[in-house]
Amino acid sequence: MVKTCSVYKCANQFDRSKKISFFRFPKDKRKRKTWIKALNRDGWVPNESSWICSEHFIDGWHGYDPADENYAPTIFKYKESQYLKTNQIQLEEVKKKVSLAMHRGYCKPVPEPEAEAEIQEEDDTDVNVLVDTGVQCDEDPLLLENRRLQEEVRLLKEEVRQLKWGVGKIKDNDTQTRFYTGLPTFGVFLWLYK
Repeated sequence: MVKTCSVYKCANQFDRSKKISFFRFPKDKRKRKTWIKALNRDGWVPNESSWICSEHFIDGWHGYDPADENYAPTIFKYKESQYLKTNQIQLEEVKKKVSLAMHRGYCKPVPEPEAEAEIQEEDDTDVNVLVDTGVQCDEDPLLLENRRLQEEVRLLKEEVRQLKWGVGKIKDNDTQTRFYTGLPTFGVFLWLYK
């Protein structure tokens, strides 16, 4: 019987010309259970002719220490493509949320009031995965300061426009003409100007 890899969508078969090793499932119960769990095949149980090829181990060989990254198979091409698709979808969703929130200011993820953060627990591990839902945005303090300063500049420009001296201030007003220019009338001012 030809050795074939038991990993889903792996077509590797034993061939002396290829530099691929094949490993039987371990007899150690803990390690065997870890390998089966890594393969993630629902209801599948390995038998004596079940093998895993070296392409599914980081260094091309399995380790014996449970702390070693090569203790169980971890490289699965079908999972990588699923992972990339899922991450692309999640990235697009995040980009939409961020672009929506950019004009509003700073954003931080917070759980929605009716749905608290979900906790997903993995069996046989101490890892808890928190999933945040919703986004709360506070206005950027710099944007607020910018708006305030723009309004202040607008008011000051209006005030300067009103206080600015011009011909309109003395036009048809001999008293103002005498006060500002020392000339007796506005007509004399125009005569001298021309």
